[in-house]
Amino acid sequence: MKTRKFAVCPVIGIGFALLAGFPVSAFQKSAPAVPSQLQKPATLRADYVIKAGVFYEEGKNYGFNVNSHAQSFGSRCVSGLNTSLPSDPGARTLYLKVDSQNQVLGSRCDFTVFEPAQLKNGFVFKSFTGSLVDSSGRNALNLTAAPSPGSTSMKFLFHGWAEPGGHASYHLLTITLEGPSGRDWREALR
Repeated sequence: MKTRKFAVCPVIGIGFALLAGFPVSAFQKSAPAVPSQLQKPATLRADYVIKAGVFYEEGKNYGFNVNSHAQSFGSRCVSGLNTSLPSDPGARTLYLKVDSQNQVLGSRCDFTVFEPAQLKNGFVFKSFTGSLVDSSGRNALNLTAAPSPGSTSMKFLFHGWAEPGGHASYHLLTITLEGPSGRDWREALR
């Protein structure tokens, strides 16, 4: 007759009947083995630098809207796609403009850019480039809020004003997203 021993596995806490001669040390604590097909592969990340005008054209179909809000009667608040700049003839920028040229009254405008949609499929906002490219006199168009790095929100807020006969323009040049490597950045929109 074979003798049996009884051991408790310290990893899962279940007792087992063992045949004589089987080493009890096999049940001592060790890291549980995970089959390789169940292990999560390392996710590689990449940066995607997109011209802001291209992001605007693609994003508006998925809820990444650009809205202007006149803050005074007769204000001219303009936004759109610019396909060339003096310094970069192939540029595709998103421009915002407060315009009071040929007007008796000044203009005050707020712009909400790339809202309300959120980035998807593992993509997050990383950075942007943009600048005030044209203003005259005491006119300005300022960035008042930008997305936080690592956020899925793309919401930008701008405030601008122009005195009678004046104007100010801001150009959003590039948007940088971080996302899974080897993917099309447009997956961030869908």
